[in-house]
Amino acid sequence: MRRLLLIAIMVVCCHSIVNADDKTEATAKDFLRKIFAGDIQGAKELSAVPFSFDRKDLIKDEKDIEGFFNQITTQNGKLDIAITSIKEIEDRKGVHKELKDEIIVYEIEFKIKDSTEKLQVFIRKKDGKVVGLFG
Repeated sequence: MRRLLLIAIMVVCCHSIVNADDKTEATAKDFLRKIFAGDIQGAKELSAVPFSFDRKDLIKDEKDIEGFFNQITTQNGKLDIAITSIKEIEDRKGVHKELKDEIIVYEIEFKIKDSTEKLQVFIRKKDGKVVGLFG
């Protein structure tokens, strides 16, 4: 009986881990779509501060992140993107020195207008929020 209980617990835990990874991957994709579509509120709901941009600038204030997202939309216009691939970058996983949290980094390739682009999206592991963008 104990053995069956242990196996059941292991199955539930593994299932939760798989679902968490699926959710963070979906969040990364959704975030990029919202940013490029100009959905600032939607992008804000998926993100949190501190927010790292290009591994140089660290946005620490909630008000500043909205301005940053507006700047991206103003610079690029409202665009529809087609995501062609997403992969987790294992060697970037771990505690980020500036963000102070464990993160998962996804590299997302997408088609925009007539070109193919790549960006990295940083997801904070503890709550699944987007905390960084690089590329």
